Amino acid sequence: IRVREHQPVALINLDCLYYVSAHGVIFKVPDRGESFDFPLLSGMNRSFLFEQPQQAQEMILQGLELVRELQNRTGFTIQDVSEIHLDANRGLSIYTLEGGIPIQLGKGRFAEKLDRFEEIYDRLKSRLPVVRAIDLNVADRVIVKHESNSVHRS
Repeated sequence: IRVREHQPVALINLDCLYYVSAHGVIFKVPDRGESFDFPLLSGMNRSFLFEQPQQAQEMILQGLELVRELQNRTGFTIQDVSEIHLDANRGLSIYTLEGGIPIQLGKGRFAEKLDRFEEIYDRLKSRLPVVRAIDLNVADRVIVKHESNSVHRS
């Protein structure tokens, strides 16, 4: 008999919160008194998880890849993120802790996309209250959508 103990590295919201291991295994609902201080994966529901298990697993693993990337950064880090949203069609988005601004990342090449974002992040911080959304899913660009519906491309 082999017993494998899972260690949580994230939480996933599936109508209630569950721990997720580094291998993408969803393994338990946190008990009262256990830590909730983990990155949050959102956007997936239970029916998708059971009806499309392979695609759901791939999305969870991409979310965990993004968590690891953000944990290893010094500019824009996991501490700046409220949640990582998983979407089967659009890929991944992150929501900033400050202001809940969606940052569209799509699928893959997260380090490259975050590098581009970090190039303008310091200049953008003061304007975050008027930023509506940021799109990093366009090659060699950072698209910033402001409240006034104007778009700034960097």
